[in-house]
Amino acid sequence: MAPGERIYSVRYDGARAYLVTYKQVDPLFAVDLTDPAHPAMLGELKLPGVSDYLHPVNHTHLLGLGRAQAASGPGRLSGLQMSLFDLTDATRPALAAQVNFGSTSSYSAALSDHKAFMFEGTTGAIVVPFSDYTAADGYSDGAYLFALDGPRLSQRLVLSHALRAGAAAGGYGFAYSPSGPRSVARSRVLRRWLFTVSEREVQAHDLSSLTLAARFNTSYPNCSQANGGGWWGPLVY
Repeated sequence: MAPGERIYSVRYDGARAYLVTYKQVDPLFAVDLTDPAHPAMLGELKLPGVSDYLHPVNHTHLLGLGRAQAASGPGRLSGLQMSLFDLTDATRPALAAQVNFGSTSSYSAALSDHKAFMFEGTTGAIVVPFSDYTAADGYSDGAYLFALDGPRLSQRLVLSHALRAGAAAGGYGFAYSPSGPRSVARSRVLRRWLFTVSEREVQAHDLSSLTLAARFNTSYPNCSQANGGGWWGPLVY
């Protein structure tokens, strides 16, 4: 199965396993593990890009977070991509929905840390943290909020956690460095509220109005690498 390709992600569901490999395209394999000594491939779906993380929605659908295929062609990745896979018929996996987002330099902590990805089944809220850089806007950090409604994926909001030097938002006036812990590390939905947490701040958004309700500074002023010090903030697990 997929000789010469690398396994990027695996998700187990009872007697089934779903694997994503990558070389030129992104195959999603459905594998029957009823007899662990003799795994049997049920079906596959080939797509451009790659899914680094697979998250179960239910027994028939998976979310895949990864990188989109670059415009320059197969084998090159650029930007972020989220896919909804329909596995109702495991012999014929299908792509139900897909959203490309971010820029060519976008990165998400959820690509390598599964706890940074949040899916809340009751509301259908999905939160994906991001870090980005563009020549026009410089460095930015925060999270994308998506909604999963049946077979539909839609982007609802982009939350900013970037506290730049002299930034008006929050008024904390921290120096800003691309290597600092500003990226959203964890997020949770509690009733109508979405909480996003980085080592610099905690934000609360109203999911009904998609407005920022509160933000809390969680780090010490002027203790940044840009000022010759170390990072002093709470560790997020």
